Amino acid sequence: MIISMERQWHQYTSLWQAIGCPRGRSVSSIQIKTNGNYLEVSGEDAVTNAIILEVHSKHYTLAGNAPICNGPLFHDFGYLSLSCLAPEVLLGTYTNPALDKATEDISEKLSTSGGAS
Repeated sequence: MIISMERQWHQYTSLWQAIGCPRGRSVSSIQIKTNGNYLEVSGEDAVTNAIILEVHSKHYTLAGNAPICNGPLFHDFGYLSLSCLAPEVLLGTYTNPALDKATEDISEKLSTSGGAS
C-alpha cells in the first residue's frame, strides 16, 4: 500500500510539474497575539521563532510536567530509553534507591513478563 501511494504521489507530482502548476510556498508571515493586540511577524527566522514560541512551547511541553518526566526513571532513561539501563529492566537487575514501590513493582513485572526472552 505504501509503495502504491508513493507511486501515485510521484505520478501526480510529475503531472503537476508537466502542466506548469506552481509549487506551494512556505509561510512568509504570521500574526501573533501580544498583550491583546496582533503583531505581524515576517521573515523566515522571525516566523520560525514565533511559531516555536506560540505553538510548540505551549502544546508540546505539557508532558515535561508529568511526574514520570521528572523522576529518577527519566533521569536514567530519558525519552527514548536509549541507555544501557533498558536491558537491565528486562533482565530484572535494574535498581535505583529513589524509585517508589509502584515503579519497582512495574519494573519487576516487566522483567518477569517475558521481556527478557
